[in-house]
Amino acid sequence: MFETERLVVFPLTAKELDALLNRRSDFEESTGYSYDGELMEGILYHIFSGRVNVLKDPSKNLHFYTMWVYALKSTKTIIGSISCKNAPSDSEDIEIGYGINLKYERQGYTTEAVSVLSEWILQQDGVKTVIAEIEKENTASRRVAQKCNMMKYQTVGNDEWYRLVK
Repeated sequence: MFETERLVVFPLTAKELDALLNRRSDFEESTGYSYDGELMEGILYHIFSGRVNVLKDPSKNLHFYTMWVYALKSTKTIIGSISCKNAPSDSEDIEIGYGINLKYERQGYTTEAVSVLSEWILQQDGVKTVIAEIEKENTASRRVAQKCNMMKYQTVGNDEWYRLVK
């Protein structure tokens, strides 16, 4: 768990992730946090429901396979999430994805959360860079990457790739 001036950033256990996806009231009751992040449906639901079983494998590092959430300290409200798309055992480049509920955008919360988690990722053995694939039209996500000192290093089709090097 990490704390910034305004946020608490923490990884979800398999049980917490499953509850968030399928029984939100159980999640909120057991964690003490209300959830007001992005909707967990469609592709996000599919991705994270598949990770619940992976998280039960004791040989896997929870931190690289789960969803990290960030919550406002003042209200204990989860407003967004970050996840790693791979682990150091797969590559020295750790790809992250992030999102926030639209009503909390443009307040620096995602930048704060991505920055603190990226710093932690870069401190882990076997990691050399944090990378993010961002659609060209996604101005907000590009701005977050830039504010977190990520530099654009390539464009592939409709996507731009940013990285932060150790």
